[in-house]
Amino acid sequence: MYTALIAAEVLGFSVNPNTTSVASNTASSVTGPEGEPIDLALRVCSVNGVSTRQEPEPWRPTVLSAIGCDKALAPAMEYCWKIQYLPRANRLHPVPPRMPVEEVEVTRCFPNASFEHMFTFPGEYRACVTAGTSEACVTLKNRYVHRHVMSMTQQEFDEYAHALNTLRSTSTVDGRATYGHRCLDADEDFYTHDAFVALHFFGSSANRTSADRLHYLVLQEPAHQAWTMLVQKAIRCVSPAASHPFFDPVHDASQHYTGTLRSLLDSPVWGPERYGSRANHETVVGNGTEHGHPYYVTDGRFANFTISQTQGPDYWCEPLLDLSGPSLHQLCRDLYTLRHDSMFSVGISLMQPKPASLLEYVSRRPYFFQGSEFCIGYISELFKLEQQVRTADNLEDVISTVSIPVHSFGHECISGKWTHNGRRLRYDAQQAMGNNKAVNIGMWFERYSNEHPCFRCEATRCTCTSDCKEAERWYEQIPDDRSQTERVYRFATTRSLWQLQQNGCDWPRSGTFDWSASANQDPAFYMHHYYTFYFLYLGLKHMTNHTGKSAIDLWADLPKLKNKLERPGNNIDDATVFRNLIPYRAGQVEGSHHTWRDIIEYQSSLDDFTFEEPPKVSGGFHFFDFDFNPQEDECIDNDEEAVLFAARRGITITSCSQVRTFCRSPLVAGPLASVCCATCSGE
Repeated sequence: MYTALIAAEVLGFSVNPNTTSVASNTASSVTGPEGEPIDLALRVCSVNGVSTRQEPEPWRPTVLSAIGCDKALAPAMEYCWKIQYLPRANRLHPVPPRMPVEEVEVTRCFPNASFEHMFTFPGEYRACVTAGTSEACVTLKNRYVHRHVMSMTQQEFDEYAHALNTLRSTSTVDGRATYGHRCLDADEDFYTHDAFVALHFFGSSANRTSADRLHYLVLQEPAHQAWTMLVQKAIRCVSPAASHPFFDPVHDASQHYTGTLRSLLDSPVWGPERYGSRANHETVVGNGTEHGHPYYVTDGRFANFTISQTQGPDYWCEPLLDLSGPSLHQLCRDLYTLRHDSMFSVGISLMQPKPASLLEYVSRRPYFFQGSEFCIGYISELFKLEQQVRTADNLEDVISTVSIPVHSFGHECISGKWTHNGRRLRYDAQQAMGNNKAVNIGMWFERYSNEHPCFRCEATRCTCTSDCKEAERWYEQIPDDRSQTERVYRFATTRSLWQLQQNGCDWPRSGTFDWSASANQDPAFYMHHYYTFYFLYLGLKHMTNHTGKSAIDLWADLPKLKNKLERPGNNIDDATVFRNLIPYRAGQVEGSHHTWRDIIEYQSSLDDFTFEEPPKVSGGFHFFDFDFNPQEDECIDNDEEAVLFAARRGITITSCSQVRTFCRSPLVAGPLASVCCATCSGE
């Protein structure tokens, strides 16, 4: 079942919610077979064979009708069509440079009222049809659509998977030679997939002053959407109609959950026609391997997706020169000079308690969290969080929801957590073992050493090698630092480091979609992150309607951005590490680095893409009544402690309502606890 696009409203202004196109004249009439008048009005009848899709999509066949979608009504006569691409004067290139002249204006005549047309480059098109002396015109938005992975046809998903697999298996040079002429903007849009793994990792860790440019900042989600859009540009060199799908675990659970965790795995998402890995949820015992089962993904459309074993700057840094520019390229090389491979198990896969023989292909254990039912409760929480985002009072609440509990879900529950011998690690240290473990691996180093100064990971277990007090700190501390980044780093390198050490630095194994900036080696990374962008879209859509402000104004009004409290490079008018990502505006220089403002304005305009909402979920469905049985509660007993606890997770709380929102998160008290003891003394 498909639903109409929710993006009939563009963030910042509204259009008629009952239409998906803007009519620009009164429809005329023609005479029907019995002499009756029939309105001449252009309609979209289907897109790619799906009749409920009511807007064209790039490079998907669109059936247009001059008289409605009931062919029995159409009188036999000549219908002449003119379809024109509408130039965008505010862009450096009003018409896409690679758009053939014959596609800018198309004129065709047919003896019947409907015909199939392929809209190509995204944008607005003026479509007119004449029959006899009658004419009707309409303006159509031709946009890419990010939709739930099971709302895609099999053909659509196969095209997407083929393109991403091609990126994985094809070098940049060979890809440009084979597919470059098909790229939407330039041959240089094509990169091998490892270039984007490098961009994610080194864009996160390279600059010692600004620190992470992609995580732990107010703009974390726009930043992730930005670099994954570059992946998408490369994908479209192979399959120009393809877009990243998103995976909505709440909607998926509403279709498949019958009271057990294993019922969630009945979803086709984990089957052979999508992402595979369903069987990996079951623990394999006695398989004869000394170090445990690899849990490789050996089925699905991304079966046997390889993990790069190559190490060193020549392989990982050189693509960044072309992709981002000399600054990030040099910073990558500087990192290797100072740190060598001290953070990695293989390639740029962050340290794990696995031997190299278990790190050759993507691994994944969906919904396996140390044998617990944690992921059921997490999905239940996502249902509640979506309702909160749809009715939020301020953008800060939306951002804290999307950037922490929603973003975290994939790293925990899609990747999976386990140990080689089934031992269960302490739940109360999970935060330290998750995201903050990754922060500490990246934070500490010994100059020119190939060994990490604090941790060592061997075939079955990671251990502490020192108290870290003699280690050098990678990211520089800045006086009076009030950034989001500093909040996360401070908690990670104090309390979380202490928790790691208390547990002997014994953290669990994880799938490839680990807490790591190289997690996008698993293709499932993208479907989950587009779920976070979908969440953000819902929140911004509500907030723009609620406040009357545009999305960019809402972002610019956030205190940390308004007062320029973020680290250098992370404030709204700072230059980013991205170039050739979005269309340049008139007056801008092609190839220059975009600012965050440029990127957010483009993303929130929805000019070239939108999101489709999956079918509604019944609020009374019994799945959402699931209740935790807390085992190791970490109780928050007053407002002040709740604020501090949230700050350690990168969330700024400034009101009582935010305390209550935060306390409903399953991440507050540990994976098995949903209890928060915070009290609220007043607004």
